[in-house]
Amino acid sequence: MREGAQGTKRDPRESWYWWLGGRPLPPLGEVPGLYARRYGQEHAYRYDKQDLLWTDPRLRTPERMLLWSRIVAAVRNQLCLARPLVEAERRPWESSRTVASRPATPRQVRRAMAKLISARVGTPARPVRPRGKAPGRAKGATVSRATRHPVISKRTGKAA
Repeated sequence: MREGAQGTKRDPRESWYWWLGGRPLPPLGEVPGLYARRYGQEHAYRYDKQDLLWTDPRLRTPERMLLWSRIVAAVRNQLCLARPLVEAERRPWESSRTVASRPATPRQVRRAMAKLISARVGTPARPVRPRGKAPGRAKGATVSRATRHPVISKRTGKAA
């Protein structure tokens, strides 16, 4: 029985837990709290796999996979550190109330990192050229006809 549970389908009073591990079983009163912590860990793994492409590279050795895992962990740490520096950008399908009241999610921080880095560090790239219709020729420019060249055709001859 879980103390403080509402007894609804979403929050039942009675819960079944499964324990596997080399460590001894913690006291039963602490087990629901451990499962609540597990919820956040599962979302972190999902974020690492989907957004940070943790499982996408085809690495051949365990050492390379360990190195890649450490790089992904470092990137996640950088995103956590950058969280107070960025402002959450709302996508059209996201509610404007939730973005204003909550801190930026890791996905929103990842989307805002390009602006943060270019504003703080700068970039060696040239500014973007404007797109759209070309401005055309300058006024007063004289345009001459293109030079014409004779057509060269291959003679069809009798087969020998």
